[in-house]
Amino acid sequence: MVQKKLNTFRNKSKKSAIIFIHGFMGDPKVTWGEFPSFIQKDFLLENWDLYTFGYSTSFLPDIRGIWSADAALNELALLLKTELETSPLKKYEDIVLIAHSMGGLITQRAIIDAKSLKDRLKCLVMFGTPSGGLKKSIPLSWIKRQLKDMNLDSDYIKNLRADWNKQINGKYKFDLFVCAGERDEFVPSSSSLIPFDENVRFVVNGNHLEIVKPDNVDSLSYRLVRDGIIGNIGNNFPYNIGNVLSELVQFQNVIEKFEGKEEQLDESSLVSYALALDTLGFREKGIEILNKYNKGRTDALGTLAGRHKRVWLNEGSELHAKKAYTIYSIAFDKAKARGDQSQMYYHKINQSFLEKVFLKDENRAKKSAEVAKKICLNLNMGIWEAATIGEANLHIEPEEAFAYYKIVTEKKIKPWQILSMYRQAAIICEEYELENIEKRLYELFTGIN
Repeated sequence: MVQKKLNTFRNKSKKSAIIFIHGFMGDPKVTWGEFPSFIQKDFLLENWDLYTFGYSTSFLPDIRGIWSADAALNELALLLKTELETSPLKKYEDIVLIAHSMGGLITQRAIIDAKSLKDRLKCLVMFGTPSGGLKKSIPLSWIKRQLKDMNLDSDYIKNLRADWNKQINGKYKFDLFVCAGERDEFVPSSSSLIPFDENVRFVVNGNHLEIVKPDNVDSLSYRLVRDGIIGNIGNNFPYNIGNVLSELVQFQNVIEKFEGKEEQLDESSLVSYALALDTLGFREKGIEILNKYNKGRTDALGTLAGRHKRVWLNEGSELHAKKAYTIYSIAFDKAKARGDQSQMYYHKINQSFLEKVFLKDENRAKKSAEVAKKICLNLNMGIWEAATIGEANLHIEPEEAFAYYKIVTEKKIKPWQILSMYRQAAIICEEYELENIEKRLYELFTGIN
């Protein structure tokens, strides 16, 4: 059964939101496959809350008194408009709408009618939307109002195109992407693309259903949406998409190099192997290998603790948070016993993070942060030393944090390092309600204003 409501995937009270709108016989969760999950995990989209909009749609005939009739497209557009102008969506300064098939038709109508969207709508992406209508012979259109409204000669389509061209073109400032599937036999490109200017037309892989179910973050549909939301990041920023893809290839090469040789790996190679597995989606295997082959080595232990910490952050499992804290504590004691300061600050700053975010013990968190900061101030200022002082300052001297993170970005840094640094910093900022500092750090690390 279609979930006829607004579904929340992420609501962290950000200033921006992404809303998915499904199509005919679609579902707010099933239609999109892993699309929302990929967005939730995307560092570049951390600052966007995420929802899916649901409404009644089925193949049941619209016969009143026997079944509840599904609403016509004008009513669905009004439903969407109402949702966009009601809590929680009305609070967002920036809105991105991603629509599939018939969902794009009700979305266009809602944009025309919702004057409040004029300054809030930043991007509209439509996949396989019959904006020019469908041919008269569409099956069952005589007993189904939603199908009838999609006919090319329907009043809905005629009025939509006339009102869109009159009220939206040249008057609203948002990025528009209209996408056809290369194998879409339900909605021809003549209907999904031709009603719009050539510069906003795109073709993606898949049939009518596959185009909104990307297999991974490298899928063309996903990359198009991400680029549409954030725009192009300058080449001088480490999280430029070219740098990211290059890094993914490097991680794949690491896995191919070390797979099957785990027992023979030195600590550095073992850590690199586990990080590569984690980054490419094989976190459980990374944890298994680190558990089996860490041999009490502190860097390997820290990497193992980090995998448990990520599972806790992503899934909320307290067991993994407890394991992470215990392993960081053991690793710190081992590093301290042999006077390894570079390992000591690494484990101590992660203890501080968990003490604040997991244990909710602010005093312990601040004390651990002081220890980590003091150690780093006595070492050469590399990227991790600077990032650690920056993070420690978020606990004890928040206004001083930005200067040290700026040192990090002025050095040569990899995308996965940015992700690790920023995500932890953003969570701490949220805990201490340091909204302005978090915003500045996001702009610093991503190059996105």
